[in-house]
Amino acid sequence: MRMPSMMRTLPLRQRAEFNAAFTLQHYARRSPVVGAARERARMRIVEELRRGGPGRAIPVDRVRDITPEQFRSRYLHHGVPVVMEGAAAEWACTKRWSFDDWRSRFGAEDIELVDRPGLTDEEYVDARELSEKMNFGAFLDQVESGGRKYMRFSPLFERFPALADDVNWDWLRAMPDRSFGLNAQLFVGGAGSRTGLHNAMTVFLFVNVVGVKRWTFVPNHYLAVLDPPTHARGYNSSDALIEAPNLERYPGLDSVDYLEAVLNPGDVLFNPSWNWHSVRNDSATIGIRFGMIRPSTMLLESPTLAFLRAFGGRHEGVPLATSLRSAGDAAMAILRQLTDRRTKVRLGGRA
Repeated sequence: MRMPSMMRTLPLRQRAEFNAAFTLQHYARRSPVVGAARERARMRIVEELRRGGPGRAIPVDRVRDITPEQFRSRYLHHGVPVVMEGAAAEWACTKRWSFDDWRSRFGAEDIELVDRPGLTDEEYVDARELSEKMNFGAFLDQVESGGRKYMRFSPLFERFPALADDVNWDWLRAMPDRSFGLNAQLFVGGAGSRTGLHNAMTVFLFVNVVGVKRWTFVPNHYLAVLDPPTHARGYNSSDALIEAPNLERYPGLDSVDYLEAVLNPGDVLFNPSWNWHSVRNDSATIGIRFGMIRPSTMLLESPTLAFLRAFGGRHEGVPLATSLRSAGDAAMAILRQLTDRRTKVRLGGRA
C-alpha cells in the first residue's frame, strides 16, 4: 500500500538489505550466514524506528456514495485501504442474513471448518491445516455464545448456493478494473475471536454483513519488524500483536505506525495487495471476502513478496508439482495483464 504522509518511512537501503536476506533465506533456510545477515538488517531497521518514538494509530479513510471511478483513482490504483460506509446496506444479504435465518435454512446441514497455520488463535494449529466437520446449526450456536470455533476463508457459497443470490455481483464487478478471478469466502466468528496478522497477493473487498469487526493494518514497508517465517504457502503470517507487543520477540513493534478501522453492518472495506491485517470481532459476525487478482498491483505493492509467491523455495511437505503450478499460474497472470495493457495502448486506451 502507499504509505500515508503521516506514517514514518524507512530508508530504502535498509529495507533492501532485509528483503535480500529474507529472499535468500527461502532457498537457504538452514544457512547461519543468511540468517545472521537477516537479523543484522532487521535490527538496523528496529534502531531506525525507535529513534522516531512510539508508533501511532491512524484511522482508515471512510467515504460514502463513492463512484467506481472515484474508488479506482483515489484508492485502488494507489493501494490505499478505505471503508465505504453503507455501500452494502441495501443488499439482500445485509437485510436478510442473521444467525436465526441461517439456522432455519441450513441448520440441519454439516459444514467443514479449516484452521490454517498463522491465522488462528488456537495454539494447536502448528505446521499443517486442520479440518473439522460439524453440524452447521451447532456451529452457529457456539458462535453466538462466544465459542472459539471460527469459520475463515470458507467456500460456503458452494455448500449453500442460495446465499450467492443475496449478493450484488454487478456492484462488485463494477468497482475494480483490470482484475479477474473474483472469489467469495465466508467468515463467521464469535465475540472476542480474532485472526492474526497476515497478508496475500490478492486485493479484496470485504462486505461486513452481521456484527462489528475491528481491523488493524500494518504496511508491508515494516516487513522486517513483523519478521514472518519463510515458507511457500499462499499467504504470509506473523505472530506479532500490535495491541500487545511482544518486544522480546518483535523488537520495534511498539514504534510501528498502523491503521485502524471498524466495520459495521453494510460497510465494505477495500484492502490492497500485500497489506498486513489482523481482525478482532467485537460481536458475533458474518462477513464475505471477495478476493481478486490484479497482477500489476501485486508487483507494484511488493516486488519481493510477488517474486517469492511465484518462485520461492517450497515449504516442507508441499509437493514440487504444486510449487511449479503455483509459479506457472502467477507468471501467466502477469503475462495476461501485460498483454492486456499493451493492447489497450495500441487501441488508444479503448478496451
